[in-house]
Amino acid sequence: MKQTIVLVDMMNLAYRAVFAHQGLQFNGRPTGLFYGVLNTVQRLRTKLGDNHRFVFCWDRRPSISQKPNWRYAIFPRYKESRTPNPDLEYVQNDVEDLFELVTMLGYQSLYIPGMEADDIMGLITATHHDRSFLLYSTDRDLYQLAEDHRVEIYAANMKRNSDGPIRITRKMIEETHGVTIAEWPRYLAMGGDSSDDIHVLKGVGPKTAKKFLEQGVDPRHPWKKQPEVFRDRHLKWKAKWPEVQAAYQVALIPRMPEDRRIASYMTSYSGLGTWTPIGDRETRVQRFTEFCASLGMAQFLADRRAYVL
Repeated sequence: MKQTIVLVDMMNLAYRAVFAHQGLQFNGRPTGLFYGVLNTVQRLRTKLGDNHRFVFCWDRRPSISQKPNWRYAIFPRYKESRTPNPDLEYVQNDVEDLFELVTMLGYQSLYIPGMEADDIMGLITATHHDRSFLLYSTDRDLYQLAEDHRVEIYAANMKRNSDGPIRITRKMIEETHGVTIAEWPRYLAMGGDSSDDIHVLKGVGPKTAKKFLEQGVDPRHPWKKQPEVFRDRHLKWKAKWPEVQAAYQVALIPRMPEDRRIASYMTSYSGLGTWTPIGDRETRVQRFTEFCASLGMAQFLADRRAYVL
């Protein structure tokens, strides 16, 4: 039986780890990022068992030349309200150390310059039909990737005293929101997605977006092809419609390398492939020991061999 692949949205996990452990530091250096990630990964391994292979998907790596995210060319206001938070700037500075930590633990990482973890998850799940996946993230954009019995969202449960992450299936998404998986990007384009600054139609939220979908409104098509009742009632949005269409292109996660939006980024894409941890295990255990000691994270040292594959 093939292992289920757990695709981890790394920056989503990183920021949640930081917020959960903001007060931790050693010699003036915040350590909540590393502490939270290590704790989470080990809990996931314990809960899911050995028949799961973890792959970490990244938005960026400081040591590799960056490319502009493809979404900005389509929708310039993408994430424009995300002003830098001085208290969290160190997270971006520590991304490379976090990448090295994941490598020394023995896990595979996937990164494509100019693309996001969402894009990588979309490509991997679409081009590996013979595998089952859990997508570990709280990002609701990923709901559009859910497939019956093959792709599920594995989201951290934010409720106090919860017993860990919850599996979110296609059926759960569609029953909860009243929107089909196929409609999800259209739903976001019209109803807005505050996390990505997609909100073209002011005053329109999820409920109204759902109503529009039921009426046959579709941002994949130009204004003149929208239902007449919609055009008559909302003529003020005619000038905004090209921007709604752009928002849809941004909300729609690419699934194939040939997609015209991302084709030029695909030179570094090689798929999931096979994976063997880099270096011998004893060397990686030693590196992990030194890493934890340098950050004062002695709590991980007693069971250090349990963390390294």
